Amino acid sequence: MRYCFDYALFLDNSMPGRLKDGLMAIYYQGVEEDFRSVFYDTGRTYPLHSRDYICIKKAELYKYYSGPADTLWGVVYQKGLGYSQGFDIVLSKNINLINLKWEKADEHPGVPEEFMH
Repeated sequence: MRYCFDYALFLDNSMPGRLKDGLMAIYYQGVEEDFRSVFYDTGRTYPLHSRDYICIKKAELYKYYSGPADTLWGVVYQKGLGYSQGFDIVLSKNINLINLKWEKADEHPGVPEEFMH
């Protein structure tokens, strides 16, 4: 049984196989940044270690938060697959189920307009 004490993200991978080399990155709300450079910041990435879920403390998530919306934005990088499409992380929920979809090799997820204030 999977149990997180504070906050959980469950990742449903649309591609066969585990996210064994996967890294998840969370973006600061309201800050424009190069989406790929975030994956080089070990303080902002979360290794998936062949799991389909990740537990993060809410206090950790709130360091990316600037309000008033309660939604953050994340992307997963999987070696051999590339970058996932961006997904919402809703802070008002204790559990988020995220259906990962993958970009074509020549595309990137891009940051949604609402995060570019």
